[in-house]
Amino acid sequence: MTQFLRIVIVTLIALPLAGASLFQDRFNGNALGARWTSEGGSFTVADHALTIRSEKSNPIIRMLTNDWKNYRVTFTLTRRGYSQFDVYVGMRYPVYLKLTLEPPHQGKLRLAANRVTGKSEPLTNVDYAKRIDAAAPLRFDISAIGDTLSCSVNGIEMFMVKDQPISGGIALGGGWNSDFEIRDLSVEQLAAPAKTEPSVADKWKRPVIKNGTFYQNGRPVFMLGVNDTCNFWEFNAVNTKPPFESNDIFTDMMSREISAKLGFNTDHVPTYARHVANDSLDELQLTPAQADQLLGSPYRDHWNERARFRSRIAGLPLVVDYSFLHLFTMDNLSKRIASAGQPADMRHDGGFMPYVPETELGRNIYNTYFRDGARWWLDHGNSNPWVYELFNEVQWYHSKHTANKQLFAEWLRKKYSGDVSAMQRAWNDTSIRSFSDVEALSPWSGGGMKADWMQFLGDRFVEIFNEGKAAIRSVDPRSDVYFDIEIAVASLWYEQNGIDYHKLMKSADIFGTEGGMPFGTFVRPKQVGYLDEVMNAKPVEVMFYYDLARAFAGDKPVMNQESYVRRTHGELGVVPTQRADFSTLLWFEVFHNYSGSQVYCWWKGGRDFGWKTAEDARATTKKNPPALLNPYAYPLESLKGFKDFSAEIDRLAEIALPYPRTVQDIGILYSIPSVWRQPHSVSHTQKFDYQQNCFNWYSAFNSRQLPVGVITEQELVERGPGRFKVIAVPYAAYSFPETAAALRAFADNGGLVIIGEGSLRFDPYGKGQNSSGLSGRNIAVISDKLSRQDQPQELIKRLQELGYRRPWRMKIDDGEALPELEIQAIRRENIDLYFFCNWNGRRAASGIFYPAGRKDSTVYVTDMVKMIPVSSPSGKLAWSTAEIADGIPVALPSQERVLLAVSSEKQHYTTDTALTAGAIRERAALSAQALAERLAPLDRELEAMQDSVEKAARDARAPYPADTAKCVPLDIAKAVNMGFRDETSGDKKGGWTDQGSMDFREFPVGRQVFAGVPFQIIDAEKNEEKSCIVLSGAIKYFSAESPEIPVGSGVRNMYVLHAAAWGGQSGKQFEYVITYADGSVARFPINGAAECADWVGNNPVSNGRIVAETTKPNGMKIGAYVTCWSNTAPDKKVTSVKVVSAQAEAVPIVIGITVER
Repeated sequence: MTQFLRIVIVTLIALPLAGASLFQDRFNGNALGARWTSEGGSFTVADHALTIRSEKSNPIIRMLTNDWKNYRVTFTLTRRGYSQFDVYVGMRYPVYLKLTLEPPHQGKLRLAANRVTGKSEPLTNVDYAKRIDAAAPLRFDISAIGDTLSCSVNGIEMFMVKDQPISGGIALGGGWNSDFEIRDLSVEQLAAPAKTEPSVADKWKRPVIKNGTFYQNGRPVFMLGVNDTCNFWEFNAVNTKPPFESNDIFTDMMSREISAKLGFNTDHVPTYARHVANDSLDELQLTPAQADQLLGSPYRDHWNERARFRSRIAGLPLVVDYSFLHLFTMDNLSKRIASAGQPADMRHDGGFMPYVPETELGRNIYNTYFRDGARWWLDHGNSNPWVYELFNEVQWYHSKHTANKQLFAEWLRKKYSGDVSAMQRAWNDTSIRSFSDVEALSPWSGGGMKADWMQFLGDRFVEIFNEGKAAIRSVDPRSDVYFDIEIAVASLWYEQNGIDYHKLMKSADIFGTEGGMPFGTFVRPKQVGYLDEVMNAKPVEVMFYYDLARAFAGDKPVMNQESYVRRTHGELGVVPTQRADFSTLLWFEVFHNYSGSQVYCWWKGGRDFGWKTAEDARATTKKNPPALLNPYAYPLESLKGFKDFSAEIDRLAEIALPYPRTVQDIGILYSIPSVWRQPHSVSHTQKFDYQQNCFNWYSAFNSRQLPVGVITEQELVERGPGRFKVIAVPYAAYSFPETAAALRAFADNGGLVIIGEGSLRFDPYGKGQNSSGLSGRNIAVISDKLSRQDQPQELIKRLQELGYRRPWRMKIDDGEALPELEIQAIRRENIDLYFFCNWNGRRAASGIFYPAGRKDSTVYVTDMVKMIPVSSPSGKLAWSTAEIADGIPVALPSQERVLLAVSSEKQHYTTDTALTAGAIRERAALSAQALAERLAPLDRELEAMQDSVEKAARDARAPYPADTAKCVPLDIAKAVNMGFRDETSGDKKGGWTDQGSMDFREFPVGRQVFAGVPFQIIDAEKNEEKSCIVLSGAIKYFSAESPEIPVGSGVRNMYVLHAAAWGGQSGKQFEYVITYADGSVARFPINGAAECADWVGNNPVSNGRIVAETTKPNGMKIGAYVTCWSNTAPDKKVTSVKVVSAQAEAVPIVIGITVER
């Protein structure tokens, strides 16, 4: 198909309507208005006229605005002398256009442009002497539209000139001996010029959404590809030499041909903000230097290679990713904003959403980035954008900007129909007298107001998303183009995350997500980054996230837009991926209702590493995210797993992909009101009670191979229970008012409800609600007195008592339970397709599977990976009902997919030689042997490493050889500014780092010995609630440095007891400045991972000791650090010491200082 489309750009910056007055001055009164500023000369106002005269310097009067675009300026000039007269248009100093009316004897009207460099560039000049009477009053009419400036005088056109897009204010002035009179000045808004894009030829096919999945050429299709960096410098002939194997896919960037070889049918591509928006800087009113700060470095030398990459993948349906705005500005974002001359409150602290979208510039940056990125990728139809991923991993949207609080007030006014008393009743708060009062409050801090605040944010983010869609649609109106965001899975538990994914999916076409199952024998490291947490969450957590994605998506497709396949071996970290890992993860996704996946990431890790050996490549896996071009982590053989899956899903697509798909009988209820009421999150590793209950209940069913999924409250209320037979409510204390009734109706209609005691007690506003109706027939209540360890057994017991009958079961041959075994099923009219995966990384097994019943009198059993039939006990291909009832033998290799079909008809076998029960058990034995051989050398290496780690842990807690008799704790009482305990998060008072209960109230006070050194820890109750020094970092409202702390003696060693919040980074975090009596100073820099680390996690540092270790009620390990500064001038008297923040991300916390004399 070929369509030719004409596209009109939508103006993104909100301007007054054409014809509206921007400014008018009739020069009433006797002084200049407040919107003018002047310098040089003299300016008087009288008789409705402004008189401008020069004195010792040339005069200029300027409007206090620089944001006008598309406007018309008119005024009347009377010149009483012979000086030149100047009009400035598009004034954004030092950039402006300057019209100069020369004296009559020179007779020229000149136009020049002043550039950002400060240089003036002549544009035109015209002879006016014979065209107008210069001695008479002159009526100027100047229009600036887009990139065109025109000027008429007394109705006679003087010139029309094109330059760069014009935006900015106006100014008037003159030269020596000026004497002018200005009357009737007016500035009027003009309509923006309509821009047309070249015709777009829609010559490529794209998958369409149908039956909850993707279809192409009339068949369901799984959209498989990679996250592609298009880093051209990482692809070259070096990639064919050791440690690489000989290949023809790493020598250049991705292409259509390479995609076909690997089995890909899509590519996930990044969009460089500074590059694509380069032609729109005037529209954004940004200079190139400002754009470099706010959009990221342009890297102009890369532009041609990016265009070449685009041409190499032309025709592939593309997932266009807009994450690079954040990635290229995330370092020192606050400084970037300041350097660009923008207000600090423009920053939005929420992961991949760097700017507050309620600010004019923030909004315009997003929408310009979306629009211009779409235009660049579309390339007039020569490329094939398919899905636009507007935001990537937004950990939370929670804009507290004044403009957003004003929108919140208006939202409340509409919700409560202007009735403040209705709002007061809902919030149980009569102190708020008007809707506008809300603008001054902190609605995120709790109370009834928070429920409305979070619901407002959900609506607001949908508006932001829809604006982005509209911006893209202004340049790409092709059919079969879709929109989504990629969620950050951690955000599913953040109480401050204002994105309501249920609401969003009413506007989004696809639910985009991230994640992947851990392969190998993963152990979460003590120091873990966000990617580590996502890539290597516990299997049950990953399964829960996958099924929650389905719940949010409803009947729309789910696509993993950052899929992780990585194999690890305990603390050894990354080990070589197996070929089957890719196909196993992708089949896992199919059976968890995903319809596409792009695996992270097609690169070496960001630069062309000079790897000479596999061990060189291995070393870079310690810190770098997954890199599919790393020959140690991903041997070339392993990448063939992509093609394996591609071939398998192609032949099974009609069975596996259409919705409804996977059998899910039991739904775990995900309650967003309960999430809103969780404690404030301070770390992506933080655990919450409701979160852990969800995981625990899900695991209770999944580990017994029951068909479990997730259902959201909103899905239950709005769409009903669907195919779920059981809904389990894991102690969700808060819920929407409609939920209890929906559960009651579900039970009345034969559904089964298992509910944790105390669930649904409160509505989203925190008010009690009556859930006593949730008892009786078909409802079981789980006591809230049960420990988390005892809950699973009770859940299964109550499930059986309610009469639930499991559809299938597995009996392991050796009799030992295999809770890591997952069983999923897709049941169609003529075939049941089963997925088995034994996620235990150390055990292979075999068992007898008892499948769900079918109506057929005889069935056929097939290994659908190898397409080999499984013979019945009688040796026939057909199985009788009695034979099926006795079970099917199944091999369960470690972490490898098994696909088994029970069908009413024969499948297309690759061989007629059927697998017998003996052959299947032999396969299982060979799998176990291969696993043992693969693990043995890794285990030996791991054991040696663990010995080394244990020694380092002992060293990290060894005492210093301090002479305690000579140790004197310093009195820091006058320097401390925070306590150990904090009651209210974010109120800028209280204790620790102002994060509520995530404080260090457990810290012991009084005289304490840490790391062999005595310290005096201040009791806050005896010191005006203050006990420690907290300086600014990620939290900016703390002081940058402490007061001087008196010392008054010689010092041999100084021991400091400190910690940091957000302190996981390396590099300088703060320093101690030691002042001697002679005025000289010494500095003791504190670097992350060397002298200090984050107070959460207790990670060893290279130059310090871990002390005061304890555990928070939520399971998080916390502590502090002691480190020593040795004085190189111990005989010099030290007068004082102070602490100075490096203004990095880390928030320094000092608890005590002791000097050893």
